[in-house]
Amino acid sequence: MEFKLNKRIFLFLFFVLPSFYYSYIYSQNNISEIEGIVVSCKERDFNSEIILKVEKLKINDKSYTWRGKIIVETKRRIKVLNNRRIKIKNPVIKEIPKPKNPFEFDYENFLKRNDIFFKVKAENIEFLETKKNIFLFFSYLRRWIENRIEKYMKSNWDGYELVKLITIGSDNMPHFIKEIGVRTGIYHLFVISGIHIVFLIIFLKIIFIPFQRINNTNPKFFPFILFVFIWSYTFLCGFKIPVMRAVLMVSFYILFELFNRYIEPLNSLILTAILFIIFNPFNIYSTSFLLSFLATAGILIIHKRFNLTQKRNFLINNFLATISAQIFILPIIFYNFGTFYPIGILTNLIFTQVVGIIMILSFISILLPLFFPVLNFITSYFLKLLNFVANLSPHINVYFPIPFVVIYYSILILLLSKIKITKKFIIGGLIV
Repeated sequence: MEFKLNKRIFLFLFFVLPSFYYSYIYSQNNISEIEGIVVSCKERDFNSEIILKVEKLKINDKSYTWRGKIIVETKRRIKVLNNRRIKIKNPVIKEIPKPKNPFEFDYENFLKRNDIFFKVKAENIEFLETKKNIFLFFSYLRRWIENRIEKYMKSNWDGYELVKLITIGSDNMPHFIKEIGVRTGIYHLFVISGIHIVFLIIFLKIIFIPFQRINNTNPKFFPFILFVFIWSYTFLCGFKIPVMRAVLMVSFYILFELFNRYIEPLNSLILTAILFIIFNPFNIYSTSFLLSFLATAGILIIHKRFNLTQKRNFLINNFLATISAQIFILPIIFYNFGTFYPIGILTNLIFTQVVGIIMILSFISILLPLFFPVLNFITSYFLKLLNFVANLSPHINVYFPIPFVVIYYSILILLLSKIKITKKFIIGGLIV
């Protein structure tokens, strides 16, 4: 009995005491400097928030290599270029709040899934020399585009924010645009995604009309140029999940076409999803990832199952694509947000084309500023129309717990299990 008791005491001391020791050492550590590369910077009215990809930490006058991201909060309003190298001195570590009840959003877990491990407060920020690279080049190009749009749209600030959102994207979506986007059911049109890649391709086709003869003699000319442009656009937008999903799918199609091969859109989507999960397994928990892939899967699967590609009317195709996407993403919306705006089914039919016109006109205006007055006029009245529709938009409050979500998708899989695989390429389903 005495031996067993001593053994338990030994095991307790062996496993527990080191934990107390390392906890004590950690509490005594003083992070004096953090060095890394800026991933994004959100400038607010009275402060700024920087997401920093850390490379070095200085603790107790010793430097350590460290890999991960942190959030840096500062009371100053600063505008830091993405991919710039900075050093933070004397940061104060902030505790990330834990959920107070089982149903509350777990912010700490959300940050960890995005490879963000802690928050710090800092006022002493030093800009370091940054080596020139392709990421920094596109950061400068992005800044130039932002300044150019701002220069010609100063009198229409709301329009400026809208144009910036739908051309190059932004991490600082104004609250009023977010609100009218949600209430009108077209919030996804304000986040760079597959539909914007479609509009970019249309814009490129317009630009390359004078080079049609070259493309006729060399059919692989335009696909190659398109491949370069869409990846350049991805660098410009910052590798967001919806953009990457669409660009990878289009890239697979282009590469197969260049080598005289064919890939099913659904296979392309599955391959893209696998790459996302391999790159970051936590993507499976990302709402953006789920909504983007499920919406596209819904369009592709339902179109094939019911042979809806035979419909030639543009409005009917658009309506069916919207319904197909909604069927696949409603449980995710109900689980994460608990609110649904039915008017989105109608507004998507109308406003998708308007956003496309604004995006293409924005690209043209950036190259030829004489078109900015037209862009100012259209964006001004478009926002007024959206605000009017948002005020009339009813909403449905529904919450789906996890068991309901599982049951919903189980039934959906059973109903759509007999999918006929055809060899017809569905461009709408590929990148909407």
